Amino acid sequence: MIKITSIKISGGYYMFQYAKETEGGGTEYYSLESKDKPRPELITAFLRLKELLLEKFNTLKFGAKYVTVFAVRIKYGGKNCSKDKMSEYKLSGRVDNKESTTCKLETQSIKIGMKKEELANEILQALVNEGLLYIQGKRAQASLFEEQPERISETDAEDEFNEDFIAAADADSRQGAIQ
Repeated sequence: MIKITSIKISGGYYMFQYAKETEGGGTEYYSLESKDKPRPELITAFLRLKELLLEKFNTLKFGAKYVTVFAVRIKYGGKNCSKDKMSEYKLSGRVDNKESTTCKLETQSIKIGMKKEELANEILQALVNEGLLYIQGKRAQASLFEEQPERISETDAEDEFNEDFIAAADADSRQGAIQ
């Protein structure tokens, strides 16, 4: 089982740290840093971290448009929690003000409860799932590690285009002329 422990987006790089259990029962730690564009779903899931931050810290809502979250760290296991379940998270980000000065922002560890933290569970689980897909090679340009289907030859594509164009033209002629 792979556990994502950290995701960070900075300077056009997508950085993932994750742990993988070995067959012998040990744990190996890995790091992936790439400029490959992710699927849009990963970006959407990552942007929802801001929603989580604003939910936890209401005082930041006044300047929500100036708040950016660029990293999350996730802890698994702990007291009253199985070792494979997310138990805590930390968010890192910044707040920019109108004078273009920046204030770095980093939360303490925030516990994920069972029922009280449904929003946190939903957002973090979606992000972890998308992070796993990225690590496995499923990125914006398609899957990196699987064979791609054969491309349609230009003559086949032209035939399809011509058939579609003719069908559309026939449909227009039945509609009548518009002047």
